Amino acid sequence: ISNIAFSGTAAAQSFPLSLLSQQTQVEQARAQSQRDSAQQDRAEFRVERTISVASLRHKLVQKAVNAFHRASKFAASGAWQLGALELQKALAIDPNYAEAHANLGATYLHMGRMEEGATELRRAIALDPATSGYHANLAVALAQLGKNDDAKTEAMAALAIDSTNPEAHYLLGMLIGSQPREYRNAIPHLEYSARFIPEGHQSLAHLYELMGQPDRAEDERSLYKKALERSKPQRGKPELRKEAR
Repeated sequence: ISNIAFSGTAAAQSFPLSLLSQQTQVEQARAQSQRDSAQQDRAEFRVERTISVASLRHKLVQKAVNAFHRASKFAASGAWQLGALELQKALAIDPNYAEAHANLGATYLHMGRMEEGATELRRAIALDPATSGYHANLAVALAQLGKNDDAKTEAMAALAIDSTNPEAHYLLGMLIGSQPREYRNAIPHLEYSARFIPEGHQSLAHLYELMGQPDRAEDERSLYKKALERSKPQRGKPELRKEAR
């Protein structure tokens, strides 16, 4: 949904956007296990994966939770308008439902409603400032609105909470890489993100082209193609679906 581009090229770069849910703790734990395994050959990050205090203190209202789940199903099929309506219902029932604000913000971003998305994400952060994904998604909104300095601040806030957040690394790499003098500083963030997000390789290829390193750019394009192939569902093995509890 973004049109951030490295300076010196007209190629637009997109970056991922996450819908978050307290109902996906198993999936998050599984993803963390995969990340831990993948980074054994690198310096260890100190990461604390805990449910935020704000989430523990806030008692959810079941009707709001039901609307939240319906919205998640609509989001899975790309029915953003219907998802937004369900999240609005959830928030009418429970205005302090941080994740509903966050998902409504992310939904608005998918719909191209950047200002409204940023507003909802700020509300989510005000209620629960300790969730990395909220800051990362706000960074997406701010970058789309052309507020790159503010977007950098939010991406760094996301990484301060969770240093393994690949979306935040990707966005921060893109933002840093928009300045020619900062190309080299962008590379570590894009390299890390590329381990989980195929587009990280594509962005590195653009960056290496701008740095006058065509061989490395070609290597990254090759890695991008391989990553896309790996991300395709394997025949005979159905994809896992997130089930609302």
